[in-house]
Amino acid sequence: MRARPRKSRRVIIVKAEGVQVPIEYLKTAVDERLRARAPEADPASIETRVTVLGHVVRGGRPSAFDRLLGSRLANVAVRALVAGQSHKMAAWMPAVELPEEVGTRSPYDPYIWLVDLGAALVETDNLLRGRSPLARWRAGVFEEIEDALLM
Repeated sequence: MRARPRKSRRVIIVKAEGVQVPIEYLKTAVDERLRARAPEADPASIETRVTVLGHVVRGGRPSAFDRLLGSRLANVAVRALVAGQSHKMAAWMPAVELPEEVGTRSPYDPYIWLVDLGAALVETDNLLRGRSPLARWRAGVFEEIEDALLM
């Protein structure tokens, strides 16, 4: 009889910029708790990372808009979790009105939508593989202006 592989678990901790807890302290505390909960686990199998989302998404130092947008997205995401909703992605103003089964406008912020994570991942895969109507449209636009781009 084979042992069933253990499911990996992921934990996301959100820390607002104004909170006076140093990120190094928070990371150390999380590491210690994870190791205490699984003392038999190989220490190398427990990995934590710190990421500043404004730096990852837009590159460079976050602007005031980045900071406000991050706060607004986090507000909607945390409220959704508290309300029992999971597997959702907080999104800023989708380019088109989404079908209700894919995404709904947040009651807490009219510009932020909660999008089904599975649908978002499928669309991302379609974009990367060039199967999305958006990707095909964008490729067509670049083909139309190709001569101007070569100047």
